[in-house]
Amino acid sequence: MNSVYNPIDSQNGFSLIEVIIALAVGGLVLATIIGVFTRSNRLYTKQNVSAMLQQDVRASMEIMAREIRLAGYDPKRTKNFGFKHATATRLHFTADLNEDGVLDPTPSYPNCENQTFRFSSNNKSLQMICGEGTGSQVVQTLLGNSDVLVSSVDFNYRDKLNQPTTFIPDIRGVVITIVAQAPAGRDGMLTRRYSTWIDFRNAAPNAAL
Repeated sequence: MNSVYNPIDSQNGFSLIEVIIALAVGGLVLATIIGVFTRSNRLYTKQNVSAMLQQDVRASMEIMAREIRLAGYDPKRTKNFGFKHATATRLHFTADLNEDGVLDPTPSYPNCENQTFRFSSNNKSLQMICGEGTGSQVVQTLLGNSDVLVSSVDFNYRDKLNQPTTFIPDIRGVVITIVAQAPAGRDGMLTRRYSTWIDFRNAAPNAAL
């Protein structure tokens, strides 16, 4: 009696060794793909956080530069406007923004004539204060929130020869340095340092006659 041909019986399957090798190669490929994806994701997160930090600090710097350049503005020559305090972490000044020769005691933005920028170590933030010392001062956080922490703010004052000085009558400009941090996922806290120079336009002899 003739046997019936069965094509299934004539096919050879994979051996155990071949299956193990295939699984190992597949695992290596998968691990490589996962590794590349993870590194790309971390790099993307880090770049996004860095860009966010730079944007936030730059915006804060622009606000400070705009306000500080008006420090001591005194078109009526009353000598009632100028720098009140100038330390490494705090800059307090006045400016006659409405040109009436009188310091406006009412704290209000954006036309604040009595203004302070300071570093708050407790809140890890850069603060902008209108009406400091008036009893009705208004404090706003310029930089520093749940996503950004300000590690330090340094006001480095310069004289007309661009030399460091702490003597208020000699101050002609300031170098502001901000160190800020933000969480960057598995890379932990990302730290960046930013600096800018601001010229005091209304500080003699810079002030227009």
